[in-house]
Amino acid sequence: EEYEELGVKRLDEAIATYTQVLEYLKECIKNYDDMGVKKGRRKITKARTAAKDLLSVLGKIREAMQSTQGTVVEFGTPYVVVASGYERRNGERSVRLKIIPLDISLRAAEIWKTRSCVLMSGTMRDLTDGTFKYVVKSLGFPDHKEVFTDSPFDHATQQLVYVTNAKKDPVQLPGAQFSLEEMEDLIRAADGRSLVLFTSNKELEVAVSHFRSLSASGDFPWRVLAQEKGTNKQKLADDFRHDKHAVLFASKSFFTGNDFVGETLSLVILAKFPLPRYDAVCKEQIKWWRSKGFPRFYEMKALEVFHQAAGRLIRSATDTGVVALLDQRAMDASTSVYKTARMGVEGLGSPVVQNIEEVRKCLSVKSVA
Repeated sequence: EEYEELGVKRLDEAIATYTQVLEYLKECIKNYDDMGVKKGRRKITKARTAAKDLLSVLGKIREAMQSTQGTVVEFGTPYVVVASGYERRNGERSVRLKIIPLDISLRAAEIWKTRSCVLMSGTMRDLTDGTFKYVVKSLGFPDHKEVFTDSPFDHATQQLVYVTNAKKDPVQLPGAQFSLEEMEDLIRAADGRSLVLFTSNKELEVAVSHFRSLSASGDFPWRVLAQEKGTNKQKLADDFRHDKHAVLFASKSFFTGNDFVGETLSLVILAKFPLPRYDAVCKEQIKWWRSKGFPRFYEMKALEVFHQAAGRLIRSATDTGVVALLDQRAMDASTSVYKTARMGVEGLGSPVVQNIEEVRKCLSVKSVA
């Protein structure tokens, strides 16, 4: 509430300032016209348009903050305003305001009116109930026909899923849920050839530091590739693709959109089950979609990302390998992650093991082949 009050104060100051700017630019244009001067007028006109648009957005934010629900509707689209604050080192308090569209279905519905459309995706279904209801509702899709086709791959025979048995100590880092020792055992079983995915940059850095130390001491024979600040993602993907035994440590931008077919990839490791960030924006989205008949919106989004990440492994009819989930919360029934992670693992349609020996057997067949 304190930061919301500060946000309203700063917002009112900004609205007053831009109102004055708008009037000033309007007067400038009038003076240009009175003097018959054309040079420079176009730039001032653009500046006035930009100021007017910004003032409109600020007004929309102010209107939402005055409403009891914290939302405002424009052209059928509901927007919510979220205020987040922080304190600078000098003690000055600052606030950041975000205005987020919660539901674009009415606007999206206009797209479908004048044409015939086909929507296709491998992650279009709501994995909490197996239906297309959410995508239809959220995109304002009209009367339609639904077609669900099974995967062209046989995940029951091509893929094994390993879930941690949570017997080894996790990394000593706040929030970390994986064991470096267990991660190392799995990578060795795969003879390198691993994509290790993280939802936290700090956890990624700790793991990379560990394996680079092993490599420097001669105890890790495979090339360590890491997604770090300033890294060219395309080059990183190409380097991994062309080195059949490299290990790539990467963040969420590698959860989708990358194909590593064949010998390059035998093991996908998820250090943590990828839950959406439970921030103010997420809370508003959950509240909105629950009111629209989707009580498991949060779980649905988590499962979607999990299946996208796991889907990096099997990219052709001849690919085989292991997906490993090292999040120890997946073994703790007292956590909120437990049920969702279990649903995600079962949804992969593959045999599930918790013994690394089973992983070694599975991967040794690929090594021999």
